[in-house]
Amino acid sequence: MKPDILNLQLMDFDIVVGIDGVGTKIEIADAVGDYSGVGYDVVGMCVNDVLCHCAAPIAFLDYFVCGKLDRKRASDVVKSIAEACIEADCSLVGGETAEMPGVYLPKQWDLAGCAIAVRDSDWPYLPETSKIEPGDVVLGLKSNGLHSNGFSLVRKILKVNKIRYDNVVPWGKDTFGGLLLKPTRIYVRSVLPLMKEGLIKAAAHITGGGITENATRVLDKDGNVALEIDASAWEKQEIFDWLGSMGPVEAKELLRTFNCGIGMTLVVSKKKADEVQRRLVKSGESVYQIGSVIERASEALITYKNLENAFKLTKYVRETRRIRVGILISGAGSNMQRLIERAQRPGSNCEVVLVISNNPDAGGLEIAQKMQVSTAVVPHTTIREEGDMEMSEVLKLHGVELICLAGYMRILSGQFQVVNFCIVGGHAVRDTIAAGVKVAGCTAHLVVEEIDAGAIIVQSVVTVKAGDTEETLHERIKEKEHSLFPDAMELVAEQMLERA
Repeated sequence: MKPDILNLQLMDFDIVVGIDGVGTKIEIADAVGDYSGVGYDVVGMCVNDVLCHCAAPIAFLDYFVCGKLDRKRASDVVKSIAEACIEADCSLVGGETAEMPGVYLPKQWDLAGCAIAVRDSDWPYLPETSKIEPGDVVLGLKSNGLHSNGFSLVRKILKVNKIRYDNVVPWGKDTFGGLLLKPTRIYVRSVLPLMKEGLIKAAAHITGGGITENATRVLDKDGNVALEIDASAWEKQEIFDWLGSMGPVEAKELLRTFNCGIGMTLVVSKKKADEVQRRLVKSGESVYQIGSVIERASEALITYKNLENAFKLTKYVRETRRIRVGILISGAGSNMQRLIERAQRPGSNCEVVLVISNNPDAGGLEIAQKMQVSTAVVPHTTIREEGDMEMSEVLKLHGVELICLAGYMRILSGQFQVVNFCIVGGHAVRDTIAAGVKVAGCTAHLVVEEIDAGAIIVQSVVTVKAGDTEETLHERIKEKEHSLFPDAMELVAEQMLERA
C-alpha cells in the first residue's frame, strides 16, 4: 500500500531536478583556506536553477570527491552545505564522499550537488514563453559578487597582474580572496511566492555565459521578441570594474562571462512590475529595472544600450614597474618581433623601448617602427671600444636596462645585462644531421665576453625527424626560439624586478 499512496500523492506534482558544481572557485577556497561559503555555492547553483521552473526545492544531495580525504576540509564543506540548505528551505538528505587516488592527486578535490524540487500542478509552468510580449519589464536581482562562474578568467587576471589572494582590494578593506569567495545568493524565499501567484512570466539564473547567454533562455529562439538591456541601469560591484580594467576585458565580454552584479533576471508584465519590485525589496532583495522586451529586429535575442557607460574600464589600470629592454638585430628581426609582441601583452615584466641594428638596411628596423618602438643604427667600428661607447650612449639615452641579442653577432662588453639566444656551435644544425643525432635544440643564456659561455636561462629540445634537412630542422628550431626567447626575457626581467 505504501508505494500506491506515494504514487497517488505525487500525481499532483512535477519533479524538477537540478545538478551542478562549483567549478574552479574551489581553487581559491583552497588557497585561502576558507570553505564557509562553498556549500552556498553548490546549493545555490542547483536550487536557483530549479527555482526558475517555479519549483520548490525539497531535498539536496552532495558529491564530494578527492584524492585523499582531508577531514577538516570535508567537514567545513558539508557544514556550509547544511547551512545553505536551511536557507533554501530544503533538506540535506544524503550524499557521497569518494576517495579516488590515482584519478585525483592527494590534495585535489571537487564538489557537485543535486537538488530535488517539486512543482504543484496549480502553480504556473515557467517560463511562460508564449506570454512574453513587447513592453514586458526585465527585473534584475542583485548578486553577491561573482557567485560561481568566470573563475578561470579571474584566476588568470590575478596571476598576470601578480595579485595575491591576501592582497587588500584597492577600494575597500576586503582581501581579494575574501571578496571572491562571497557565497552564491539563494533566491528561493523571496522569488518563489511571487511565482506561485502568477506575478512572474519567466526567470533566468545568471551563471556561466553571463547575462548575455542566460537571460535569453526564456525566449523562443524562433520567436519575434528579444530583450533590450540598459547596461548602465544597475549598480555594479567594484570587482567587475577591476576585472575589466586589469584583464583587460571589454564590456561585452564582461556581460558574456560574469553575472556583472545580477544573479537572476525576471520577466514581468509592465503593470505588475512595480508590485513585484516592491515585494522583492520588502523581502530583502536589491532589484533593478534593467530592461524590457522588444520586437525582435535581427537574429540577436539580446541587445544592450548605454554599453559605453556600463563599466569604468580604466578606473583601476595601474602603472607597474617594468624593465626597459633594448633589442639588437642585424637582419629581418623575426625573434625581435616575438619579443616586442610579448612585452606588449598585459602583465609583461618588460617594455621594449629601443631596437638597434648595425645594418641600416635590416628589415627588422621597419617592423619595429610599425610596432611603435624607437630604432637606431649604430654601425660596427674598426676599434671595438669606440663602437661600444657609441652603443652605450644610445642605450643610456633610452634608459635601457636589459639587452636581448636577436640575430646580432658582434661581441659586446659586459656593462649591461644581456640575453642571447643560440644554437650551440657555428654549424650546429648541419653537424647534428651529419652525426645522426636524434635531438637538437636551442638555448637562451646570459652573455659574457667569452662566446656562448654565459649562464643558461632556458633550453628546449627539438626532435630530429627522419629525412630532416638542414633547412627543415633549422625552421623547427626557429619556431621553438620564437616562443622560448620571450620566456627567457620575461624570466630575467622578473628576477631583476625582484632584486630591485
